[in-house]
This record gives sequence, structure tokens and C-alpha cells, in this order.
Amino acid sequence: MEQRDNSGAIFKAKPNENQNWPTHEGSCMVNGAEFYISAWVKQGKGGKFFSLAFKPKQARAEPAKPAARVSASVDDDIPFATRRMWD
Repeated sequence: MEQRDNSGAIFKAKPNENQNWPTHEGSCMVNGAEFYISAWVKQGKGGKFFSLAFKPKQARAEPAKPAARVSASVDDDIPFATRRMWD
């Protein structure tokens, strides 16, 4: 389904034993930015209502590359080090 600007939808969430877990979840787009929606059914003085929270959808960051391996020789002035300590 195509997401249109300034619109969204929520659906009943899968049951969860955690009382803080949202009862409904969904997504929306506001001014071209996409958001996740979490919703909880709550009881107020005037009856039941939805309490909402929004979290920006962000592109997944690429995993960090491992640090480069050190292969330079170690200073000879250090008596306990070997020349190629990390190789």
C-alpha cells in the first residue's frame, strides 16, 4: 500500500503480556517524513481514548566496519614487546 503524505493507519497489535506494550501499531507520513505509531487504549473521565506515540523511521545504518589491523613494527625501546606484536 502506498503511503500518502499527512496520512497513516494503525492496526491491533499482537497480544503481549507486558502491560506497557502498545495495543495498536502502525505508521504514517507527515510532511514527507515517515513515522512509526504506537497506540494504547486508555480509560479517561469521558470514556475510552487512544494515547499515541510517534517515532521517526530512519534508514538502517550500515554495520560498522572493523578497525584496520595494526601491522607497523613496535618501537625497539620497549623491552617486552615483539616487533610485529599484532600479526
